[in-house]
Amino acid sequence: MKKIDKIAIIGKMMLKDKITGSWDRFLTEKPRGDLLFFYKKRLEHFWQLPNLEKIIGKENAVSAYEAMEEVDALFEDKGIKPLPPPLGQKAFQKLLREGSNSRPIVAYIHIPFCKIKCTYCSFFKQRSAIQAEAEYVTKLLAELEQMDNAHYLKNAEIQAVFLGGGTPGTLDKEQLSSILQKVRQVLPLSSDCEITVESSIYDMDEEKLAVCIENGANRFSFGVQTFATDLRRQLGRPDTCEEVVRKLKLFAATGTKVIIDLIYGLPGQTKELLQRDLKFYLDCGLSGIDLYKLQIFPGTPLGNQFKADRSYFPTGRELAELFVSGAEFLDSNGCRRLSCCHWANDDMEVSRYNTMVKDGAQVLAFGAGCGGSLGNYTYMQPFNLEKYGSMVDKGVKPFAMLFERDEFTPVFASIKGQFDSGVFEPQKLSMLSEIPFSELLYPLLERWCRNGLMEAVNGSYKLMPMGLFWQNQLNRAVMIAVQYLVYGPRVAGRKSVLTMMSAMENRI
Repeated sequence: MKKIDKIAIIGKMMLKDKITGSWDRFLTEKPRGDLLFFYKKRLEHFWQLPNLEKIIGKENAVSAYEAMEEVDALFEDKGIKPLPPPLGQKAFQKLLREGSNSRPIVAYIHIPFCKIKCTYCSFFKQRSAIQAEAEYVTKLLAELEQMDNAHYLKNAEIQAVFLGGGTPGTLDKEQLSSILQKVRQVLPLSSDCEITVESSIYDMDEEKLAVCIENGANRFSFGVQTFATDLRRQLGRPDTCEEVVRKLKLFAATGTKVIIDLIYGLPGQTKELLQRDLKFYLDCGLSGIDLYKLQIFPGTPLGNQFKADRSYFPTGRELAELFVSGAEFLDSNGCRRLSCCHWANDDMEVSRYNTMVKDGAQVLAFGAGCGGSLGNYTYMQPFNLEKYGSMVDKGVKPFAMLFERDEFTPVFASIKGQFDSGVFEPQKLSMLSEIPFSELLYPLLERWCRNGLMEAVNGSYKLMPMGLFWQNQLNRAVMIAVQYLVYGPRVAGRKSVLTMMSAMENRI
């Protein structure tokens, strides 16, 4: 599809969305009288959906797991619209020149290279190569330089920086040093800014770690996934359990914060193997751990294995049991849970970047193939390194598309952040809107309490162990219900512009 045709299609979509939105607002204008009655009428449309159990689960299930077992709902963002590239660039540059900031900001730096391709990964884009990495770092430094003295950041304090990928550890120590130095030079970091460098254990060594610490990094995140050597080999990881343990103990002994990721649901993994992994975590003296469910993507080696023979993989119920057993093990060993999947052993570990992002902080993103947000805009940057570099050379922010968000964005961000924390307090949403969320969402939340997914405590709802496992599904259900409240049934029930645009992009 030609670029001009693509822009024309997006323009027509925007015009249609604007006309439809205006008509919807006219039809659903709020009365001056009883607001609670008005919003209850809107929510009736949600409760009458023919596929409601696919969104909120069964009402009279025999267990907390079975209550959500058949849920299969996607959340489609209705509060976002795309701006064509020329308009998007103008809007973004105007924001940088003239806008003022009053919301928290974090920064994300993307390194798209990996030396090895994990068998479960669908995000692999660039194989590590000396020349390509050198050219990329040059462009990345130039993109960072664009933010120097930006008016929008004049009174801002960036409270967390995350170098992610890909695998930032594939870069050499000089490249890592230059990126960290540039970040500290051009971005207004807070005095206690959390600066995280992500890497595989395979790619990080003592010299690189020391250089990163010397240049301000104070937190390191390693995707261990499992300590079991045979399972690591299935994932494409070359280093053994012994080598991983040796490095982690060495890195932790420097006094810096060291976090690891573990995956549950690997083929052949049992509760005993998972708890063995967790014991290794405790023995290494680390600061924190993330416990993630295995995501199986079609077309990956692990996805092809799953398609050919599922019998070697844990079932859905077994996945839930693995998670609950892992969570209970960490809780019983004095680990402090910071979110549904993250625990800390160190009082200094607060997982600031991840917590702030899930609570709706602005994400100032740099690099090819990443996404960010600033002001009322959300953007994606091109995956193609040549296109990315060309845009940086022109002195413009290299995004492939920019989207404008509406005034309800903080409401949905709050829902997502609260569920991720493991405690949902609907009264907090009423601080962001006039809508009486506590009364309106009460029947849904109490339903989940009866099913053992939540526990009501003084107007708040604490997720129980199985609720923590299903938190993404619970979160999406609440956000879909809230769409009916804030937009009305006509908008909440139709396909979003973003969904249609994504489908078009995939066909292109």
